[in-house]
Amino acid sequence: MSRLVSICIPTRNRVDFLLEAVGSVLVQAHRPLEILVGDDSDNEVSADTLERLELPAGITLRVFRNRPGLGQAGNVNALFKAAQGELLLLLHDDDLLMPGGLDRLLRLKAEHPDAACLFGQQLVIADDGRLLSGETLELNTLYRRGELPDGPVASGLVAGLLQQIPNNGFLVDAALAQRTLYRADREIGTAVDADFAIRMAAATDRPTVFARDYVSVYRLSRQSILRSVASQRYHLFFQALAALVIPAEAEPARAAALQQIAPAAALDAANAGDRALALQIFRSDAYRPRRASLHSLAIATSVASPALGRRMRPLLKTSLELLRRLRSAAAPTRQPTTAAWPELQAQVERARGGLSPAAAPAARVA
Repeated sequence: MSRLVSICIPTRNRVDFLLEAVGSVLVQAHRPLEILVGDDSDNEVSADTLERLELPAGITLRVFRNRPGLGQAGNVNALFKAAQGELLLLLHDDDLLMPGGLDRLLRLKAEHPDAACLFGQQLVIADDGRLLSGETLELNTLYRRGELPDGPVASGLVAGLLQQIPNNGFLVDAALAQRTLYRADREIGTAVDADFAIRMAAATDRPTVFARDYVSVYRLSRQSILRSVASQRYHLFFQALAALVIPAEAEPARAAALQQIAPAAALDAANAGDRALALQIFRSDAYRPRRASLHSLAIATSVASPALGRRMRPLLKTSLELLRRLRSAAAPTRQPTTAAWPELQAQVERARGGLSPAAAPAARVA
């Protein structure tokens, strides 16, 4: 008999995206599935809409109305604890599973039954579902997923530190996820997904396995763009990452991770009024931008006046994004090579349109 897989979807006030996320689960072939939705919304629209859905045979849906909301970490943790499956997959409410994405991970799990975590590459789409080829390549290149072979990675901890394990769309042993759980953003900033993946990988000696296929879709929504302009409190993540006890062979990956977040961490520390920490990060080996760079100027301004630094942050973000686009425009145009681009777009549209009438009971609302 096939094992039960739990799909955990935390949501808040995004019913249209939520329905697309749920629909992308319905087009997976595996049965049995349970979908658990934790609804932090400040209205009843999402829960009421899900309650009226009819589902295919072999799929159940449980909706938890969190009033008041639990916050991101609390919502995810409540879903993990409620999951009844042996395996679970986290899916954010504005993201998608590719058609066959879960099934690909489960086939890989059958080949590597001792695997604790399995993940693949991500496509990037805009709010309206358009595939973003440059952002897709940038995302998977940034996290070095193209360097990974199909199958077990050399170190799950290194994969976590380098953020090769994505922010969602990974398949994990449910008991391991339930032991690890998310830490609150007041402890770790907004890097709660990365922090979870690192601690999860550090907590087990079982393999982490990679699929060289696009198994999930990350939506570059307006909300995620606005969040990137605001402080993400990366200084909290920087401190936690620096304090993590890890084996010596993982130290180069930690150093690379600290270098990646150091500029944002120094700026966030300065904007939070922690000038000593901002200067400590700025002077550390992890801080690699030129001392005369735009980022360094913003940090110096924020150390001198956190209020002025916070007002400068949108300008800094706009400037850095313009520079990134100029570099991207000057670089040779490349397309993903795992499938024809039109076919990938067609698969995304199939995932987004996965909801259709079926003969099954309506969702049970907790």
